[in-house]
Amino acid sequence: MPASQQEPVRNAAAARGRPTEVRISIGLALGGGAALVALSALVTLSVLLRWLGEGGIPGDFETVEMLTALAAFAMLPLCQQTRGNVIVDTLSRNWPPRAVRLVDALWDVLYAAVALIIAWGAWQGGRDALANGTATMVLGLPVGWAMIAAAGLAVWLAIGAVVSALRLVFEGRS
Repeated sequence: MPASQQEPVRNAAAARGRPTEVRISIGLALGGGAALVALSALVTLSVLLRWLGEGGIPGDFETVEMLTALAAFAMLPLCQQTRGNVIVDTLSRNWPPRAVRLVDALWDVLYAAVALIIAWGAWQGGRDALANGTATMVLGLPVGWAMIAAAGLAVWLAIGAVVSALRLVFEGRS
């Protein structure tokens, strides 16, 4: 595999040669990163206002908890598809490359299964929260939509994990 495909995505020019699912995941990860930057600004401003005795921004903690979860789920697919997750190769260090790829593919499939279980739980929780009118305490934001969005992102993670497993098995790419 060319070295340029082994390196993490560093800019938009590097993304052009990537498969469509990776490009979609890059967009999601950029959105998640932008959300984290906005959340950092929100927290900084809220703390500064408290320090100045003006009181914080109402609902800042609610916004942080919802958007942080969504940002994390938005970034996980890219991490998976570019093989950015932590890999422990203590046992497989001296195995043949094909055996390592097959074991890695198995772990990718298991990761996809866990992501689908998370998606199912988030979907069910989101539906229940919307049906019950569950909202945040300060701002009154409906929490169900965030849970359903997290479910969708978890499904995308599962798809990415299956695609990366298939690549490991059939194309020999890691």
